[in-house]
Amino acid sequence: MTGAGDGEPSQWCLNKRARCELPPRNDKDTDWEGGSPCSRFTSESPASSLASGEETHAPSAHTASPRGRETGHTSDRDPGEGTKTAGSDESPPGKEAEEAAGTADPQWSPSCWRSFPAAQNPFEAVSSSRLGQAQRRLSQLPPLAQPHEIEVLLSRFRDVYEGKRFVLQGGDCAELFAECTSAVLAAKVRLLLQMSLILEAATACKVVRIGRIAGQYGKPRTHSHEVVEGRLVMTYRGDSVNGRSPSERDPQPERLVEAYFHSAATLNFVRSLLSRDSAFLRSPLELRGGEETVWELSAQVDPKRRREFEEIVSAVSNKSNHRASSLPPAASSPHPQYSFATPTAPGPPSNAAVTRTLFTRRPPLFAGLFLQEASALGCFASHEAVLLPYEEAMTRQYDGKFYDTSGHFLWVGDRTRQLDHAHIQFCRGLRNPIGVKVGPSARPDEIVKICLTLNPENIPGKVVLITRLGAAGVGRQLPPLLEAVLEAGVRVVWLCDPMHGNTQVTPEGKKRRYFEDMLNEVVNTLDVHRRHDSHLGGVHFELTGEHVFECSGGPMGCDATADAEPAEAFCDPRLNYTQALEMAFEIAQHMKNPPTRQTEEPNRDRRCSRDAN
Repeated sequence: MTGAGDGEPSQWCLNKRARCELPPRNDKDTDWEGGSPCSRFTSESPASSLASGEETHAPSAHTASPRGRETGHTSDRDPGEGTKTAGSDESPPGKEAEEAAGTADPQWSPSCWRSFPAAQNPFEAVSSSRLGQAQRRLSQLPPLAQPHEIEVLLSRFRDVYEGKRFVLQGGDCAELFAECTSAVLAAKVRLLLQMSLILEAATACKVVRIGRIAGQYGKPRTHSHEVVEGRLVMTYRGDSVNGRSPSERDPQPERLVEAYFHSAATLNFVRSLLSRDSAFLRSPLELRGGEETVWELSAQVDPKRRREFEEIVSAVSNKSNHRASSLPPAASSPHPQYSFATPTAPGPPSNAAVTRTLFTRRPPLFAGLFLQEASALGCFASHEAVLLPYEEAMTRQYDGKFYDTSGHFLWVGDRTRQLDHAHIQFCRGLRNPIGVKVGPSARPDEIVKICLTLNPENIPGKVVLITRLGAAGVGRQLPPLLEAVLEAGVRVVWLCDPMHGNTQVTPEGKKRRYFEDMLNEVVNTLDVHRRHDSHLGGVHFELTGEHVFECSGGPMGCDATADAEPAEAFCDPRLNYTQALEMAFEIAQHMKNPPTRQTEEPNRDRRCSRDAN
C-alpha cells in the first residue's frame, strides 16, 4: 500500500485544470523560517476604537471590483518566502505585485459590514452599550489563531487546489460549553486523525484536518422564534448567544466573551494532545494494555474494518521505519520521550535512573509525515462566521493584512451568502481562507461574483465552495456550477457537505439524516467532478467521537437495532464514531476504485419532507 506523501502524487491527486496555470512557488512546505512572524505583530488592532470606547464609523456602501483574474497570481506566496536578498539591486520579477497582493483594501474596515443588511443577527435588538462592552473586551484579548498559522492553512489550501492534499473537515453541528471537556475533545480529535489516516492511505495525498471546533458556538436558524412549553421564545442560536432553557433565550452579549474562553481552552487542549511528546500519538510499538491512541480503533468497530485499519497502520509504520533506517541516528529519533520509569529495585528512583529515563529512551520514528504534521499543526480550527460582532472584535491587522483571529478557516452559510449583504462584505477584507456554502438555490453567475468579491487577486484556494445539494440534486445542479466557475477561471477549492442537503423532517417535526443518502451525495459529487475535468478537494461532516445514535443507517456502533428510532439531537443529527469511520472507508474505496454502477437515489418512501436547513 502506498503511504501518503511518498514520491509523486497518485492519479487521484493530479489536477487537470490546465487552463489555470500557476506561477512558480517555493515548495518548502509551510513552516515560517527565521523566527515567528508574530514577533512583528502590530499592537494597532483594527478593533482599537472598540478598546478605547470610541464609536466606529463604516465607510459608504461599496462592492469590490473584480480585478484582473489572470494578473493576481503573485499574491499567494508561501509563508517564510521572499525578503530581499542582501546585496541585490532589484527585486525579483513580479515581487512588487506579490507584496501588494492580499494587502488590506483601503476602503475596507472590520466594521464596514454595518452599512449592509445583516441576516441572522440575534444581537440587533440588544443595547449597543452592552454589546460594545463585550466587543471591547474581546478586542483586548490575545488572538486564538495566529496569523502565521492562517498563512500555513492558506498555503495548504493552495496544495488542495493543485491536487496535492485532501481536506477533511468535521465536528459538532454546534459546540456546547458543557461539552468542553477533555474526554469529548480527545474523542473528536482522535476520530478526525483516524479518518484522515484512512483517506491518506487511499489517495496518497496528505490530508488537511480542519475541525468544526473551538468557535462553533453560534448557529443560524430558519425561524427566529419557536413555541416551547406554550411560550413563544427566541430560537436557540448556540451557546454564544443564548441558553437552551426557555428562560435563557434572550440574547446575552456576555456569552461572546465566554465563547472566546471556551475556544481558547479547546485550542490549548487540542494542541497539547498533538504535541510531539503526547502519549495520544504514541507509536503502536510502544502501546501498553488499555491505552487509547490514534492507532487503536474502538471495540465498537466492525472486526473487518478493524483489520483493514491495522493493515493501514502496519503499512505506514513499515514504510516509516524503512525511511528512518536511512537517516542518521540523531535525525531518526530527535526527541526524547519524557516518561519516568520505576526502577526494578524497591525505593525511590535515583537521580541517575531518572536522567537515563529522560534522556536516553527515544521513540521510533513512526508514520512519517503524518505524525510530523499531526504534532505541528495537526488540526486547524474553523466555524461559521455568522455572529459578525464577534468576528469584528477578533479581527487584527498584521503586516498590512487583516486576519480574523477567531479561527483559521471561516465559512459563510447558505442563508447569509448574499453578495450585497453584511457577511460577504465583511469576509472580503480578510486574509483567512473563506468557505461559502452552496445550496440548491445558488445560481452559477451569483457564485462566480461571490468568488470574485472574496478573492479579487484570484489566489488559488483562497475561496472554498462547499456544496450541499442533496444526493438527488448533485447530478442536476452541480454541473452548471462547475462549468461557470471553470469558464470564469476562478481558482477555488471544492468541498462536499453531504449533511445539510440530506436533512429531512418527519411529520412529527423531528430531523432525520440517513447514512446512505450522505454517502451517495459524496459519491455522486466525486463522479460529477471527474466528468467535468475537475476534482473534489475534500469533505465536510457533522460528527462526534462519541457513541450516540442520531443518524439512521450505516453501522450503529451502539446498542440500537437497525429499525430503532434515532435519538433527537439538540441541534442537527451527527454521524457517530463508527458511522464516521465507515464513511471514511467507503469514500476511500470509491476514490481508489470508482464503481461503474449508478448510485442509489434517496428512498422516497420515507415519510419525511426536505428540511430548509
